[in-house]
Amino acid sequence: MQDVGAAVSVLSSDFIEKASVRDTGDLAVVVPGLVVSRDIGLTTQIFVRGVGNNLLGIASGNSVATYVDGVYIPNSVQVFQNFNDVDRVEVLKGPQAVLYGRNSTGGALLISSKRPDFTPSLAADISYGNYDAMQVRATATGGLLDDRVAGRLSAQYSDRDGYSKSLSSGRDQDFEELLAFRAELLFNVSDSLEILLAGDYVDLDSGEFKKGVNPDGWMYQLSSPDQYSPDPRGRYQQFDGSQPSTDGGVRITVDWQTSFGQVQSVTSYRDFEVGPVFFDNDSIGIPMTIAGLPFQIAFLGNEIKSEQFYHETYLATATDKRLRAIVGFNYFDEDSSDFSNRYVGFAIARNDRQLDGKAYSAYVDVNYDVTPSLTAIAGARYSYEEKRYSQTGLSTTTNEPISYAENKGDWSEVTPRFGIEYRPANQTLLYATATNGFKSGGMNEANPLNIFDPETIWSYEAGVKHDWSGALRTNVSAFYYDYKDLQVQQIIIPSFTRLIRNAASAELYGFDLEVAARPVEALTLGANISYLHSEYGDFVVCIDLLGPCTITGPDGPILNPASNVNVKGNQLANAPELTAGFFAETGFRLASVPGQFRLNLNASYRSDMYFTPYEAAIHESESYWLLGAEARYESEDGRWFVSAFGRNLTDELYETWIANVARFLGPADGAPRYVGWGAPRTYGLRLGMRF
Repeated sequence: MQDVGAAVSVLSSDFIEKASVRDTGDLAVVVPGLVVSRDIGLTTQIFVRGVGNNLLGIASGNSVATYVDGVYIPNSVQVFQNFNDVDRVEVLKGPQAVLYGRNSTGGALLISSKRPDFTPSLAADISYGNYDAMQVRATATGGLLDDRVAGRLSAQYSDRDGYSKSLSSGRDQDFEELLAFRAELLFNVSDSLEILLAGDYVDLDSGEFKKGVNPDGWMYQLSSPDQYSPDPRGRYQQFDGSQPSTDGGVRITVDWQTSFGQVQSVTSYRDFEVGPVFFDNDSIGIPMTIAGLPFQIAFLGNEIKSEQFYHETYLATATDKRLRAIVGFNYFDEDSSDFSNRYVGFAIARNDRQLDGKAYSAYVDVNYDVTPSLTAIAGARYSYEEKRYSQTGLSTTTNEPISYAENKGDWSEVTPRFGIEYRPANQTLLYATATNGFKSGGMNEANPLNIFDPETIWSYEAGVKHDWSGALRTNVSAFYYDYKDLQVQQIIIPSFTRLIRNAASAELYGFDLEVAARPVEALTLGANISYLHSEYGDFVVCIDLLGPCTITGPDGPILNPASNVNVKGNQLANAPELTAGFFAETGFRLASVPGQFRLNLNASYRSDMYFTPYEAAIHESESYWLLGAEARYESEDGRWFVSAFGRNLTDELYETWIANVARFLGPADGAPRYVGWGAPRTYGLRLGMRF
């Protein structure tokens, strides 16, 4: 990556192991500039350098693209990946105009699994920690037919108690039980043709926990008896949370070396299901009453299902030529359904939502060596996407249709990128790029008639990468974003109507700094720092803490001027000004003990951050530090190891999600504040073997 003119954070399998990075959520702890949060219902919101979105539903899409082994993952629940036998994770910062250009105004996450190896090997480990956390992993690989066929099989099982409790039932929440498999067969058909067949399956059972932390919130004032608990990891609720899911797929990857260059194609089919999802949104064990009627907010068996087909083929010409190009195309087809059964206020709302989505793209990326040290870059991608989305309202007594709404839309865009790369000396790269990003439009989850248009971004970035003979590596990049037509979601009070519109522009700029040093052979030090300045342009938003969004006018409902305020100049949501990561690793031996000891220390920092555009204190996450460590002993022959590990060693209580919930009734200090907490202090022991 030192020879690539882009800001990319790469996590090797070794680093992932030492830092206990288990899933997509953990990436936010170790990658500066990356924010990952999970909304109610396990909807995942990913932001890179402040660019992302908080839209819900199967027809909205993401602003940061996720790819697993070259396959695009579309669903905002499915993008939260558990890592099983992962080789590396790459976080591409900034819009990806060409190669990973689908819905990537913020960037892309590339997750790559380990491949079969013809050299036989077997690895297994078992760990146990607090919260009765137990994990067993095993991987086997080797040749199956001379030098023509190799296989790889990996399996993982993990189980832990919850970090939180239901004070009504006494049962754990935030629990997790996971079973994952991956099988791969690699066929060396000839010296120039290679085919990889792969299949994977993940079964996950978990319980969600969101905490109402304002004791003056109207939901507590209207409940009897008072059901607020000061315990940040305990709450009253009518029923326990449950979010089971399965995710599986098959993939065929073909690599063919031709006289023109390398041809690669990826074809995949995936099937994803989550649910039935149960979650008590209001943190009340005994229903509150309003005007003598029971008032509740809950998920009562929601289900999401998605079938996806993806194909991509590209040609990469020979890399030793003065003119080099990558030319390719891809096709994506998704059929998804979302059965929603929710208690919203005074009644149950039951809806069956369907999405038929298709996307096509073709792209070309060209590098031309103007001189041996100067390279010019130009590329473009044509994207076309169409969606047909419907919502059928169902009777809660007969389950018969009682309403129907449907909408369809299509969007297309050409996204170019331009750049130069200059290599004045060995191990030194200077680069500058101008890149256009595009995220397609979509439909409001709750109202298909509310259609919204694409958002676009222009990124201007320059950087320097230099490796000082292996003892010191310094990478720095500076960027400026011109971000337009942001897709923004709001809840309109008092009707509780969700509205999505292209309502804002924004300006962002900052820098990323990466330093890695090895002052002596046995010691490695590193620091990664990301600074971000972000501000909205002209953008009128309803600040529901100031009052209802609409009031009755002479001719019907009108916007309430007291609560609809221009937030120009405010910091973007999910856009902390400063994030940083630091690490130190050393290895040493003791004279009387065979083998090697290794110690790894890591720390991460995130400054204050808002979860809404209007910088309300109740929607602010305060700054925090997280500390982690691993101490490991490896045998002399490297065949076995034992380690002690820990994360969040200071037991920091920090927010990863804050709900935008209005005051609804009474004074502003009666507004509920729902939060999702990060994991508490965790620690354990691991024993592993390799053959």
